[in-house]
Amino acid sequence: MRPLHTLIAAAACASLLAACSGSKKSDSQWSVSGTISGADSRTVLLQRFAGNRWVTIDSARTAPDGTFSIVKNRMDYPDFYRLSYRDNILYFPVDSTEDIVIAADTADISLGRISGSPTADLIQRANDIISEALRTSSEQAVAADSALKRRLYNEIITPAPGDLAAFYVITRNIGSQTLFDPSNRFDLKIIRAVANFYSQYRPNDPRTAELTNLVAPRGATAVAQEIGFPDLSLMGLDGSMRSLSELTGKGKPVIVCFSAHTLESAPVVNQALAFAWHNGLADIYQISFDPNEVAWRETATNLPWTSVYNTQGDRPLRTYNVTTLPTLFIIDRQGSLAERVDDIAQLQNILKRY
Repeated sequence: MRPLHTLIAAAACASLLAACSGSKKSDSQWSVSGTISGADSRTVLLQRFAGNRWVTIDSARTAPDGTFSIVKNRMDYPDFYRLSYRDNILYFPVDSTEDIVIAADTADISLGRISGSPTADLIQRANDIISEALRTSSEQAVAADSALKRRLYNEIITPAPGDLAAFYVITRNIGSQTLFDPSNRFDLKIIRAVANFYSQYRPNDPRTAELTNLVAPRGATAVAQEIGFPDLSLMGLDGSMRSLSELTGKGKPVIVCFSAHTLESAPVVNQALAFAWHNGLADIYQISFDPNEVAWRETATNLPWTSVYNTQGDRPLRTYNVTTLPTLFIIDRQGSLAERVDDIAQLQNILKRY
């Protein structure tokens, strides 16, 4: 494995060479280039999220020294992209027509470094700050560290509150916990500052609706008195809000599953849910508490039931008094919260009662 500083130097050279030869970039295009150490004449895929799944939009074959370059036309709005190499993933932002530079290693390209634009630099800086904190503190302590959040606000958000980097930090998870929790007064002020900026300057950006939802109380307790259970409304795969109440009262019981696809128990949980779904035993509302949105999307894209991502801190957990993941509940055919499922192995037998 080559030292990171040599990878960065090689990536910079690759970017310069790409500008002077091979595919040339016009003023209406952006590029991603760099070095993946150890990727000798290998294929790297460029992917973008579209139609509820990651799709490959281009590819490149690396040179013997691992260098590569891809040029694409500018999109209508800033977005996140990813490089895929042998099922290993590295995410990066593209604002407009910049030249993104990657320095990574085949051992784990997700740990590579990104540069080449102010947004890329800010996201890399945010990752460095959080990684530094995690070296000496637990995930729980980092997620609750107001000094860390203030530092992220001052160094990452304040310079560009309408940037993709600000959205990235606001929605970043530490383990299974949301870093910026809208139920926390201090955190809410920071979230609201970003949401207000997006609403004013990026009204058509799909992320604006998500940020607006984060700062808007939903009154789940009051709704519960009317419909027999605490309703939840969280972000679906297409970015729209999906409510639990959309599924209830339609002749089937509904499984409400609090989980994370990155947990060791995830395959067992999803297998039990799949059995219930494919055999018509219940509809499913699965809430993901994965460390980041991307990890959720990679799995949820392949699931046939309603899968949503938690962006409301611990509010859904407190609403249902959930202390461990996974935790499941059954809402009966009449739309009333009926039972808590403590043993996933008994889910099939429990559903027969409803």
